[in-house]
Amino acid sequence: MKPNNNLKTNNMKTLNKFKFLLVALISLSSFGMANAQCQASYTYTDNGAGNFSFTNTSVGNFLSYSWTFGDGNSSNTNNAQHQFTTNGNYAVCLTIFDSINQCTDTYCDSIWVTGSGTPCNITASFNFIDNGGGNYSFNNNSTGSGTDSYWYFGDGGSSNSTSPSHTFAANGIYTIQLYIADPLDSNCYDYVVQTINVSGVSNPVPCQAGFVIFPDSSVSGNVIVINSSTGNNLTYFWDFGDGNTSTLAYPNYTYSTNGPFQICLTVSNGNGCTSTYCDSINSGGIVLKQSGFTINIQAPALTDIKNEIDLISELNTYPNPVKNNLTIELNLTENTQIEIVATDLIGNIVAKIINESMTIGINTIQWNVNNLPNGVYLLNIKSNNSIKTKKLVINK
Repeated sequence: MKPNNNLKTNNMKTLNKFKFLLVALISLSSFGMANAQCQASYTYTDNGAGNFSFTNTSVGNFLSYSWTFGDGNSSNTNNAQHQFTTNGNYAVCLTIFDSINQCTDTYCDSIWVTGSGTPCNITASFNFIDNGGGNYSFNNNSTGSGTDSYWYFGDGGSSNSTSPSHTFAANGIYTIQLYIADPLDSNCYDYVVQTINVSGVSNPVPCQAGFVIFPDSSVSGNVIVINSSTGNNLTYFWDFGDGNTSTLAYPNYTYSTNGPFQICLTVSNGNGCTSTYCDSINSGGIVLKQSGFTINIQAPALTDIKNEIDLISELNTYPNPVKNNLTIELNLTENTQIEIVATDLIGNIVAKIINESMTIGINTIQWNVNNLPNGVYLLNIKSNNSIKTKKLVINK
């Protein structure tokens, strides 16, 4: 039987700015299994500049159609074409009605819109300072229209302060996650993740369950979960919220429906310490596929260094999204060694761009991205034991 003591639940991740996406998918998904005599489905084509064509592939007789595009607009045509005016993630749903069999079915899918007329200009970024004893100060360096900040520290702790401090109760590797959102535009948001190696905690707790959740940029609709639990000789019990469980530390699991689900992790060290942490599997605005999705649970990848004096007074990267060549501009306050690497969203290095001494003032680096597939990456710029992180979208 799964132990349930020391239960901690993080409710802050059910963010208001994302609720419209979750409600749309939750409330309509039940129709998809109502009657096998009709079945809604569609495919879509990204025409660029925010314009999409939707091709109806539904099955049924004498059908009527209702499209909703997730931005307040709708259509009743067989096939649809829609112009999105704001970049972001949208839940597009098609509802069909079969007048012969009196059958109704709905199919929803999520699409990512880039290049529309009103771009989202938020770039999430932060650095941190190790104050000793497990206490860290996090400095929010994000830019753009986002004023709402949501921090997740990988140990079950969270904050909505702009630049919070946080004390870890145990030594270990933690994945830190920062979401930035525009309160006036629910489709405009950005997030960034970094890992830190916490040490120097006096009297650490013997075990602590914790994980963070974010989208898998390589597989649309899937989810990455970073297991940041700490302790020695731990056993693991994952409850996926649909009746299925696992005792592996890093299992992969595929759901049969779109959710939502509450996922819980319980760890025990076999010496009297048990800890449980729970969170919603579609928190943070992740739009899940109608046909189910896969979670990939992984260990944190350590990519950070301790943040100290920052010698980079200004950092610009353009164009972003990038097709071929990316320009990186650094304004340095003194001569220093600069190392720039690109990583995926869980910290695995995918490209080593530069590692050389640079002079005070503006320095420009050109980087060709042709060797990397389309997706979302992080640029880590390191100088004098400090680090800046920029999100990069490659879209060829």
